[in-house]
Amino acid sequence: MTNYELYVQKMRKIGDISATIAVLSWDKEVNLPKKSAAARSQQISTLVGMLHELLTDKSLVELLEKLSNSDAELTAKQQRNVTLTLQDVRRKTKLPTDFVIERSKAVSAAYHAWIKARAANDFNLFKTELKEIVRLSRASAELYGYEDHPYDALLDNYEPNAKTADLTVLFKDVREQLVEFVKDVKAKPQVDNAFLSKFYDKDKQWNFGLELLENMGYDFEAGRQDVSAHPFTIS
Repeated sequence: MTNYELYVQKMRKIGDISATIAVLSWDKEVNLPKKSAAARSQQISTLVGMLHELLTDKSLVELLEKLSNSDAELTAKQQRNVTLTLQDVRRKTKLPTDFVIERSKAVSAAYHAWIKARAANDFNLFKTELKEIVRLSRASAELYGYEDHPYDALLDNYEPNAKTADLTVLFKDVREQLVEFVKDVKAKPQVDNAFLSKFYDKDKQWNFGLELLENMGYDFEAGRQDVSAHPFTIS
């Protein structure tokens, strides 16, 4: 077995656990009874901890570094796989497993609190859990490390190498244009927006969703459409 084949074998196991977390998360949002929330949060956090340990395992890091510095003939795609995985692994090693498990539990708790707050239209039912998410996000930034702004550390999860300072310039420009645009719109006669306040039959919405998926060529033998409190896609 070549080193790259060993890498693929390890990543396949990691992928299986990640997909299992995804299935449990899907079930949480679609089918889970209210009283099962605590148990499901525990199940997911256990798997998240296992996943983190596999990703940050010393043997995987050493294998990736060996592949990265190797003269072995890897295709461009294989080289890119190794590079991106090594970047991801090095980043994840900055977070202790206990912290990752704690964060997973907090995210699950916040989701269930949000469901209750949404149904009751009461932000106070979500306030404590949201505060905890903010605290853990700040802690994540400190663990990742940053030079200029704490959000740089978190932004890297979504826009690698982007900086808060760059986005500040971008959004400042957008804001200036939007303010004038909104003034122009406000000065125009009100359009008919009655459609925003109409009742739309649930079954018709469901069938319309299916029709859109069919037109997209979605394979219903490989996936499904379900009803959830918030729209999402997951593997």
